[in-house]
Amino acid sequence: MIFSSKTFLLRALKQIPTSLFPIKEHLIDCQKAETLPDYENLTEYDCSFEKINVRAEVLKDEHWRSLGMHEQQFEAFQTALTRNVTAIEGPPGTGKAFVALSIIQRLLANTSSRILIVSSGNYSLDKLLLLCSMFTHQIVRIGWQFDDPEVEKFALKKDFNDYRYNSIKSMAFCQCKLAVDKFNNAISQSKDKTTNFEQELKEMCEANHRLDELQLFRMYYGSRKARIIGITMTGAAKYRKLLELLRPPIVIINNAFHMSDSHIITALTEHTQQVIFFGDYGLQKRYKCTIGLGEDCLKAKLCGRLIDNDLNNVRLRVQHRMHPDISNLLRETLYPDIVDGEKVRCYGSIRGIPKHLFWVSLDNLDAVREETFDILLKNYPDVNVHMLSKQNLHTMFFCVGLANFLTQQGYNYHEIVILTIVGDEQIATLSAMQHFPALKNVPVSTVDSFEGKECRIAIVMLLQCSENAVDLLLTEKRISSFLTRSREGLFIVGQLDFFAEKSELCKDIREKLQTKDAIGPGLPIKCEKHRSEMIATGLEDFCNFTHDGCPAAEGFRKAEKHPCLDI
Repeated sequence: MIFSSKTFLLRALKQIPTSLFPIKEHLIDCQKAETLPDYENLTEYDCSFEKINVRAEVLKDEHWRSLGMHEQQFEAFQTALTRNVTAIEGPPGTGKAFVALSIIQRLLANTSSRILIVSSGNYSLDKLLLLCSMFTHQIVRIGWQFDDPEVEKFALKKDFNDYRYNSIKSMAFCQCKLAVDKFNNAISQSKDKTTNFEQELKEMCEANHRLDELQLFRMYYGSRKARIIGITMTGAAKYRKLLELLRPPIVIINNAFHMSDSHIITALTEHTQQVIFFGDYGLQKRYKCTIGLGEDCLKAKLCGRLIDNDLNNVRLRVQHRMHPDISNLLRETLYPDIVDGEKVRCYGSIRGIPKHLFWVSLDNLDAVREETFDILLKNYPDVNVHMLSKQNLHTMFFCVGLANFLTQQGYNYHEIVILTIVGDEQIATLSAMQHFPALKNVPVSTVDSFEGKECRIAIVMLLQCSENAVDLLLTEKRISSFLTRSREGLFIVGQLDFFAEKSELCKDIREKLQTKDAIGPGLPIKCEKHRSEMIATGLEDFCNFTHDGCPAAEGFRKAEKHPCLDI
């Protein structure tokens, strides 16, 4: 099953004739898509928005403002609706999903065309489908691995309540079982190793093929009336024949720059009339896309050509997610052209922490007393720490203590997330959090699993690993991902000097953080009531604050209520 996705991809590619590749003049020859999509009534639009002719060359400010967009977003919106091929790209938080949703809403209102949405993963696909459900319930989700349980209502039913179909399926199943038994018996009874079982094998394959055809018919029947079809890139290859039957003329590919050309090709059929790509090309240029087949397929060359040849591409630069302190770091390292929107300038301060961005380097862990580690092991004996060094144990409990401290400042569990690099660290962290009741529902996720999501405050836990594993685990893609997941507060905990020696990007980040006084061996925390500040270097400092309060509360420690917290 490890290579099943590659098997589906190879089988689909074998079945695609090059003569039927759609929109070849734009996708292959890189000719500018001057042809307008053949929509029935594009200019009429009254779904709570003011009617706007998006094909007009000159547009007034009030036009795009009435749609809730800024100028760049409307340019992307207009280009996508008036060209056969469009690439919309930009850094995280620039509103690509919002633009995609606006495009889909307008297409649903003004055309009868079926829309195929393809995404690189389950989360981004499910999120977009749930948003699309505000406009139509004629949605079908192909595949059964949901990231959000609410998407299950859009899934194809596995049972088909039709007597004729069930009778044919039952007969085909019996024939398949007989063919398999016949093949197995022929092998077990044969004493001659040179015996040819070609006939038995052929019968078994034909019987399996018949079952596959019945499944294809059931899936087509269940999705034949859908306006929106949602599928992952692996599903597009696996159910390629279904897409050929459904013939969606409009294809929207989300996270397109994370996909290989092979996956993009299998998502298109000869009936494709329009393709809209969404993704982050700036990041794709700096790392190899590992979703592919062989070295030649590692990079998303097709999408890259669209951008490099300026083929109806629009880059979104205004970000609406991250606090300016966080976006400034991105501007100086990964995205030099990113611009802050008005919304992010209105964020308030983080309660209990005077910084919005801080890297707790913990580079002096060797100086931590042995007794400190022994106390951690003694107080939390059932924590799954058998794979953690003492230094990593200290780092993990610091993150847990910080999350608990934030809940005491009044933040809800859904406003905080702890991000790890690998799954083993996630399991150990969840084990440690069981000792803190306030953290019962605080999510812990790997960086890869959290891609595409965001949270108010993110705590990133970077545990020290072997030197050979740094390049594999801490790629530029992962660094970019965890730097862009939070809205108001980003706190990274890990030995920065260790990672800076192995990663040029981490080295640049260290230099930028040093100029901003946003790096240190401990995290500055403050008492909101007494305005006193202290430095937390470990779990015990957070526990002392919880138990006794801040240094300024010396005279209040015998009071019935907590001197600093409303607990």
